[in-house]
Amino acid sequence: MPSSMLSNQFDSASAPGSAQSTSLSKPVPKDLLGGLYVTAREIAHLVAREPALYAETAPCAYLSGGWVRDRVLGKAAADIDVQVFGVPKERLLGLLQGSFPNRVIAPSDNPTAPIKVLVEGGLYLDITTPIRSTAAHGSENDSYAPAPEMSVAEAAKRRDFSCNAIYFDPLREQYIDPEGGLEDLSRGVLRLVRNLPEFIIDSGAPLRACRFLAEYSLTLDPDSEVLLRESVGRNSLSKLAAPFLTKEVRKLLCDCREPAKALRFAESLGVLKSLFPAVAGLRDVPQDSRHHPEGDALEHTLLVVDAAALLSREQPSVERFKILLAALLHDVGKLTHTKRVESDGTLKIIAHGHEHGSAQLAAQALKKLSINSTARTEILRMVRHHMRPLQLDSSKLQPGDRFDNEVRKLVRDVSPAQFSSFVIVCRADRLGRGGHLNIPTSVAIFERVEESVCRLDFLADPRSRLLKGSDLERMGFSEADVDFGPILRSVEARRDSGVLKTAGDAERFVLRAYAARRLESGLSPGMTHKQRELLGRAVSAAIAKGELRSVGEISAFINNQRQLL
Repeated sequence: MPSSMLSNQFDSASAPGSAQSTSLSKPVPKDLLGGLYVTAREIAHLVAREPALYAETAPCAYLSGGWVRDRVLGKAAADIDVQVFGVPKERLLGLLQGSFPNRVIAPSDNPTAPIKVLVEGGLYLDITTPIRSTAAHGSENDSYAPAPEMSVAEAAKRRDFSCNAIYFDPLREQYIDPEGGLEDLSRGVLRLVRNLPEFIIDSGAPLRACRFLAEYSLTLDPDSEVLLRESVGRNSLSKLAAPFLTKEVRKLLCDCREPAKALRFAESLGVLKSLFPAVAGLRDVPQDSRHHPEGDALEHTLLVVDAAALLSREQPSVERFKILLAALLHDVGKLTHTKRVESDGTLKIIAHGHEHGSAQLAAQALKKLSINSTARTEILRMVRHHMRPLQLDSSKLQPGDRFDNEVRKLVRDVSPAQFSSFVIVCRADRLGRGGHLNIPTSVAIFERVEESVCRLDFLADPRSRLLKGSDLERMGFSEADVDFGPILRSVEARRDSGVLKTAGDAERFVLRAYAARRLESGLSPGMTHKQRELLGRAVSAAIAKGELRSVGEISAFINNQRQLL
């Protein structure tokens, strides 16, 4: 935001007993008068009436963090955080419970846990009090102590960036800005708070910096850049607890309109190499310019992530995160599978099988994040099979039984991942290839695949089998005598090859196989080879007509026919 615009919005003023502040010269925007803001003002009034317990810190409640930063930049904010000074947390909890009955969610014993106040529409305010950290923030061994006596100026020094150290007083309608965050935002600069302790810089600040630089189009302060690089050099990101790291990675990928910008900053600061070395290693990995005019494998990956972000805008946040992680990791196998080969006197670049290598490297990368096993499997399935639609397109199969069967296998293999999410990743892979390709033509395969999926309802039971163990039992097989596994796998293998299409086909296949084994196992003594051949044909014909439906019926039929012969 230009400094002239910022100076027009705010006039200098000072709030009693606080650091330097600025007051709004215009009325509070109407959208601030929603339930969250109204409740925040009510809490501020309650706190202001409390008796002063500390000489240098009067009771007060200020809006803090991202909401204040976003409002200064003229951006809509999704939630509001409130920080209360000068009031012990236990006293604050009782005060809120008395004023907002049945709307207060008490925090856990963790001193960092906020008090939540429910607001109309299912929203809530997070209410915190100052704390002091005695260990590296974000590590698994964090230790905190309550500090209700802490001043606003001291609390601001414990924030990471100056733009996050701005407070807003809802009673006086003033910005409290002890670290000069308003001026930094007016200049479009992202700057670390002055004299920031090392442990705060190591608390994921380099990762957040990448997001803020991209999201708000800021320039990184040179001195701050040095400090952030030093933090990454201390390997600080590897020491972050998995839930904390996961939250920051999710914000970087999902909150940025163009996450590739944030990833470029992450590459520049060394964050990408520290967190996802396989992704960072894709820089300068060559690609065939006929298929990838955009350049190296990392450039392709960044374009794919942006395309996936665009295509997944309407997806639920949890699903969107899985899609973007799959997009980020989909080609890391090119790091190990890219080769230069000569064909017909021409040097070509290939990466055959890289999708399988990508799944292996992606599995290692995901271990750093706090993701449940099901979500991890879904992401890896999307990565492993992302080339399948391209291969299906290359096969030139026209819509029909063979094409439908290949689509069915694809749906099965991608499961439990949502097929719609998988298609987004694959579409993004096609779209992230520079501007020289015929995009409408290159994505036409997905329309054919989706038509087949919808027409045959493959999503109803993606991993369905033609036969189950209960079907074999109904046909007279017993697990005590026969291993069902090989039989069922044999059926599915023939289904995949297109030989078997229906449950009836599968039953007849199994029964014919059983009859053949009976005839070849010496259980028909005294019969010539010709007689066995004739009997086999008779059994097969009876099975085909539906006259024989169980192993018992087949055994009886063979015995009767043998006597006649």
